[in-house]
Amino acid sequence: MHPQSVEQCIQDCQQVINRLHDLANQVHRIPKARDMLHEGAHHLELCITECQFAVQRMRQTHHAPHAAPAGTWGMTHMG
Repeated sequence: MHPQSVEQCIQDCQQVINRLHDLANQVHRIPKARDMLHEGAHHLELCITECQFAVQRMRQTHHAPHAAPAGTWGMTHMG
């Protein structure tokens, strides 16, 4: 999976979060429904945090230099 795909998913989830909060703010007579909508939004926010971490790791891994095969580091870096 590419970081751009995850970033697009994060943006889509952010839109869903905003919509859940909007819906929750429109519910006045059923406090439990309002709370459940906010809870769902909060759950997605936690998922976004994990996805952002995954994107960061993917970018670090992509830009990290490739390691030398085990047992060859000293041989390839000797002057």
